[in-house]
Amino acid sequence: PLAPILYSYKSNDRLSEDLADFIVQAQDDALARHQKFVVALSGGSLPKLMASGLLNKTGVKWETWKVFFADERVVPLDHPDSNFAACMDTLFSKVPIERSQITTIMGLPPDGMDLDEISPDIASIYEAQILDEIRPEPDHPRFDLILLGMGDDGHTCSLFPHHPLLDSNTIVTWLNDSPKLPPHRITLSLPVLNCAHKLAFVCTGSGKQKMLADVLTQKPSPSQPASLVKLADGPVSWFVDTAAANGGSYPQAFYK
Repeated sequence: PLAPILYSYKSNDRLSEDLADFIVQAQDDALARHQKFVVALSGGSLPKLMASGLLNKTGVKWETWKVFFADERVVPLDHPDSNFAACMDTLFSKVPIERSQITTIMGLPPDGMDLDEISPDIASIYEAQILDEIRPEPDHPRFDLILLGMGDDGHTCSLFPHHPLLDSNTIVTWLNDSPKLPPHRITLSLPVLNCAHKLAFVCTGSGKQKMLADVLTQKPSPSQPASLVKLADGPVSWFVDTAAANGGSYPQAFYK
């Protein structure tokens, strides 16, 4: 795999602008390939940083987007912990995209449902919805773009340090023991992340500083799941702020 590319920014506005350029480039590459743009998104600070760059961006062909989530918390769709809700509130409710272009987990049934019982069903239904949109090549679907965050523990999606799911080969898998609340989640597996056409991490704040340096400079390790994300035919890009990049020895690039 190619070495990661690190883009570091003093201002979040500039980070958002370049991230938006990166997204539109991925969109245009995808449209040349198959007339649609299939993207998987995460939560955290990503929706706000995306929205800041995309809301007034020219060249975004919203009608071509097919949106999925790289991971999701098994909570109601209007819950504060929902990645879908975060992306809808900050971005998709403000742009000309149809709700039918955004595929999230099925809504939860009334209270009292056993989440241990329903989480595997939610994962398998979500996997089927992804496969309706993207054919496996040969074993896993290839998203046009996956955008991820990284926790200060090195987790990405809902793939946590030393968790058995790091070895999963299914497309969408589930867990009921997330070390960060809420415990029930679904997540794309590492092999799906690693066969994306393009993939970027977006990560801000001094709390990420040590982990970012470790992920970029040390050997990939299950103690740092983000370090296990390696694309087959392109570099992983990192869009970070100077608070996260400070003190790291990894060479920084300039976007454009």
